[in-house]
Amino acid sequence: MLPTIKFVLKTCLVAAVATVAVAGQATADDAKKSDKRPTFREDRPDDSRGWVIVTKRSYWPLCYESLDRIEEAQALIGSADKEELATAFEKAGAWLGLAASASMAEQDSMVSDVGNLFDEAAVSIANGSNDWSDAELSSLSTLGLIAMTQSHVMRANDNVEDRGSDRGSAKSKVTSKEVKAIEKEIATDKVQRDNEQYVFDAKDAQRHLTVAQSYLAAAGKSGKFDVDASLTKAIPALTAKNRMDTTQYVEDELREKADAISKFIATKKSDLSKQLQAKL
Repeated sequence: MLPTIKFVLKTCLVAAVATVAVAGQATADDAKKSDKRPTFREDRPDDSRGWVIVTKRSYWPLCYESLDRIEEAQALIGSADKEELATAFEKAGAWLGLAASASMAEQDSMVSDVGNLFDEAAVSIANGSNDWSDAELSSLSTLGLIAMTQSHVMRANDNVEDRGSDRGSAKSKVTSKEVKAIEKEIATDKVQRDNEQYVFDAKDAQRHLTVAQSYLAAAGKSGKFDVDASLTKAIPALTAKNRMDTTQYVEDELREKADAISKFIATKKSDLSKQLQAKL
């Protein structure tokens, strides 16, 4: 069985100190899968010391790890090799735990809860207690993919929440023209920085929704249910550079898609929860 993975959260940084090694290169199977998915070309974190530090930048090359590990676990359901099956479910649970910590969102508890169920299933399988049927393990796998879909949709929505520019900053009581000119320059600079940040956040949100679409497609395959093509249709890249055009992009391309995916997975989550009612 795999050792425990410890998670440490820091401001603007998610550090995962893991005693399990993260493969530096994708396996041949993973490479084939990734050919069908949108990819993000940042470098994968160095795992030569047996642990990794996952920053926001290096998170993206790992964004499909949970998907791959869940699919590996599901493929082994019904296998006579219970140790291999238990290890696969524990590994998937560990990656779900990492994903939960990476989201840094208090309301995003579903991924963590489902990850705990993967751990419970792994222990049950390893002990030979047969508490989990093959059908329940399959439903759990699909629920894990739905949880990851929901997590990425939530993070996309959080990224593009319009916080606006803080124009209420304290101003000096000095009324000289020089001071007023400086204050105006500072205020203008702040608005520009806020706008640039909003554009950056919108691009990040588009990434999250794109990854959510991959998890949703995998969930449909896993749970044997149809996913409307409109939900997985590629999202156009953001080309706008100003706040007005970016806001229009967010409303037309991101919010509408996020809302549609959220409504769809809410029904599937409810169905799967009923199938796993005895375990929840």
